[in-house]
Amino acid sequence: MIPTVARLVSGYDFVVRRFGVAPDVSVPDIQAALDHADELAEVEADEPAALFFAFAKTPKAFPGAWRLMARLISTHHAQKLGRALHADAAAVDALCTKIAHGEATFADVRKWFGCRSWIAVTQPRVAAEVLRRECALGWAEQRA
Repeated sequence: MIPTVARLVSGYDFVVRRFGVAPDVSVPDIQAALDHADELAEVEADEPAALFFAFAKTPKAFPGAWRLMARLISTHHAQKLGRALHADAAAVDALCTKIAHGEATFADVRKWFGCRSWIAVTQPRVAAEVLRRECALGWAEQRA
């Protein structure tokens, strides 16, 4: 389930304290990004990539920390689904910049996330759904 604006805004207070970023937020832009992510995600397993893509396309949502928030929102959401993203911050930030410049599509981002996330066995329903989709999209072959 896509998070709410209220949840992200309240969580951002911690990010401001922890990372020393500007406290500015745009609630309308956060809502627009969440709506966009909800439209993009065909299934629950798509949600982390959809959130990342939507927030990377909407830097005004968190103008002082848009790359950081795109990364934190999507990785936290992936963890809630029993997945873990295995990529360093620099690689994630580079993808974020490509999205912002229109150099990466959502299909690219979904594939990128699929190739870099591992499924935790604590969520067998989500794991089965992801494996079915990844195999259908040919991602499993790219990992080998």
